[in-house]
Amino acid sequence: MKKYTKETYKKAQQLLVNLESRNDDIVFDEDTHTYIYKNNFLKSVTQLLAEKGISPNYDSVDKDLLAKSSQRGIAIHSLIEKWVKTGEVDTESEYIDYLDQFIDFLQDNEYIVVGSEVRVANDKLGGTIDLILYDTDKEEYIIVDIKTTSVIHTYSVSWQLSLYDKLDSVRDYHKAMVLHFTSNARLESKVVTMQPKEIVDMLVNEEKLPTIAISENKLEELTDAMTLIETYKAKIKENEEIASKINEEIIKAMEENNVKTFENDRVRITYVAPSERETIDSKKLKVELPDIAKKYTKVSTTKASVRITIKESEE
Repeated sequence: MKKYTKETYKKAQQLLVNLESRNDDIVFDEDTHTYIYKNNFLKSVTQLLAEKGISPNYDSVDKDLLAKSSQRGIAIHSLIEKWVKTGEVDTESEYIDYLDQFIDFLQDNEYIVVGSEVRVANDKLGGTIDLILYDTDKEEYIIVDIKTTSVIHTYSVSWQLSLYDKLDSVRDYHKAMVLHFTSNARLESKVVTMQPKEIVDMLVNEEKLPTIAISENKLEELTDAMTLIETYKAKIKENEEIASKINEEIIKAMEENNVKTFENDRVRITYVAPSERETIDSKKLKVELPDIAKKYTKVSTTKASVRITIKESEE
């Protein structure tokens, strides 16, 4: 395992300088939360997501609690940014354990930080990428968002990172990730699936996103049904494994005792001796005799279908 050595840190700093030097012309006004690029005032990614109803709504959350949570988030971001850009550690910070876990995370995954608080923009939108990591093993760039909220809204984060990816003209990202600093002093990482680029373009241009009209009741019924199916699939798999192990024991016992059949009040078991069967190696046939394989290949039309994934609960 590679260590986060001084040499590695210096390499990260050089990459970081090269990266940030390309973003000097993007200005962020913290008071108005506005980006200025090429003398144009831009809407922020955060504002766009809020306008489109993609960001989580915290209007019902206690204002004092929100303020306290915000201060915590700023402190954690600042602690990491300071370490990334200067190598200095604020040992007096109450969140120092988070930084230790973050450094361990980098070492364990052979990542180096090549970007922190990186401004990105086009002629319409501006935003700030929390972290850009470089996977030294796979030689890939990872775009990262840091979250300190109690709940991670994966859908919103997916859109946020997808928009940053769109705005960043410097890097091609192979992976998107959220680093969640939980309230119980744990660092959790999660890979996020980014939105299709053509849909991201539509949001950037503020076009109406494609949607389908399905009632919440129908979606709830579907979710319940699919969840039940997945539960039974897991139970079936579990019991198939149990049955398979017992079957092996029965086969061994019947062979050792030369027993062909066995039955009681609940079950009848018949021993089936091993045998040979003939099959066609279609893969090999397609390679060695492609014309014959094509001649006897049957083409059939399948019905339209949907692939449904039940998301893990975020509450």
